Amino acid sequence: MWMHLGEGFESLPLRLTAGRLRRLDSSVDLACIHSPTEVMLLGPLAQPHVLTVDADATLASAAEEMWARRCGSAVVLGPDGKPGIITERDLLRAMAEGSDPGATPVSSYMTPNAVAVNASWEVVDAARRMIQGGFRHLIVTDDRGGVTGIVSIRDMVAALVEERQRVLAG
Repeated sequence: MWMHLGEGFESLPLRLTAGRLRRLDSSVDLACIHSPTEVMLLGPLAQPHVLTVDADATLASAAEEMWARRCGSAVVLGPDGKPGIITERDLLRAMAEGSDPGATPVSSYMTPNAVAVNASWEVVDAARRMIQGGFRHLIVTDDRGGVTGIVSIRDMVAALVEERQRVLAG
């Protein structure tokens, strides 16, 4: 894979080996040369057990499932196969607007065609996209667009803090 490391570095052939970024023609760990932090990919952070709900399910049933699974979102797969999402913020908005949770379908409050990214995205880029879009959950897909997981901003912060502590510990 080719990756540009930043100012002063040319594009180099790189590989991710045992969680570390290395040149294909060297055993030198480029992450340590360029930065104290390694390139962190999104895929390993993704929660693989994704809660899915139907678009015609009620808000109440979606909320019950989310509560039982202790998760803040559920993926809604539409008829076109593109993932949508319903989040705890959407449920809060529905309640604030006076919707009947037992009768209102998820489709009324979900985000259709939600932002989904490939597992090979870097965590920093994914976090930046979430901040720009003002959302806290990101659907992770494989190369064919199939849902493989979901990442929350909490997952990313925990991973970045853990990585920072690991780097500081030497």
